[in-house]
Amino acid sequence: MNINHKIIVALLFLSMVGICAGAFFEVYLTDDIKDQLAPLLETLSHHKEEYAASVPVLQSFSKAIKGHILFIVISFVSPYILLTLPLLPLLIFFRGTAAGFSAAITLETLGLRGLFHIALYMLPPYLLLIPACCILTALSTEAAMINGLSHLFPSDPGLHRKRKALQLNARQYFFYYLIFTGVIILSCLLEAFLLQIRI
Repeated sequence: MNINHKIIVALLFLSMVGICAGAFFEVYLTDDIKDQLAPLLETLSHHKEEYAASVPVLQSFSKAIKGHILFIVISFVSPYILLTLPLLPLLIFFRGTAAGFSAAITLETLGLRGLFHIALYMLPPYLLLIPACCILTALSTEAAMINGLSHLFPSDPGLHRKRKALQLNARQYFFYYLIFTGVIILSCLLEAFLLQIRI
């Protein structure tokens, strides 16, 4: 099964747009609204030194992986439940928005020290997480398109061949799925361990 590189590039671009949107959103917020959003920010991204000092690795990992369970489940079922497919790029965009917002508010709060904070706590996990999510979405999209079009145009021999090939390559699809799900889990583990480091 081939991975559509154009879809991956488009999704990476969407993620970057989300990061920029989150950063701009934080810049233009008033202080009162930022205070109100502080609990939400902590839920979306818990890169705080106090958090790192007080929470065990396992609990930190559990909190991190919970934020990705929905994405992992939807990416698995979307080739068969096509209505769930548009949720994947939305989740990638909002994950990017949360990362951009977190980075911007960290810089605003800590100043230049925030750069070290971002480079240590946020950047390494996201370098694994974002590409893995984009590749999983590309795989799900390609499988969903073949599956959906073959149902819409059952008499098209080309689509029928592709669907048959997809069924034959189901093992390869699950192999890719497990690999990139494993990368997401690895990013959560990396985040949990990095949060134990004090700077």
